Amino acid sequence: MVFFLALRNITRNIVNSSIVALLIAVICFLFFIGNSIIEKSNISLHQAFVSSLTGDVMIQKKGDVNMNLFGANTPIIDPFFVIPVFPAYDAVMEIVKDEKGIKEITSQVSGKAYLDLF
Repeated sequence: MVFFLALRNITRNIVNSSIVALLIAVICFLFFIGNSIIEKSNISLHQAFVSSLTGDVMIQKKGDVNMNLFGANTPIIDPFFVIPVFPAYDAVMEIVKDEKGIKEITSQVSGKAYLDLF
């Protein structure tokens, strides 16, 4: 019964109903386009980092300060903070190399490095 009352109201006020339907369609279209743009940028950022910087997995030593790929997360102490050395690096690399499904492995330095030539 309610369905027929709603249908009768829509058919009697076709101009007002069409304006509301058009607004709903435009809003759905804008949400669809916005979500598509955000998803594409998310995929592009992920591919840029995975392909050129981090890969899919990053192994690091647990420390007192939160770390990321580029050093300490706290910029105030970053110049004074020493990145902790990864213990048993060779043993960990052997375990990672023996793991199935890993395509490539790379090592990265996340801090200042000095090279002395004699």
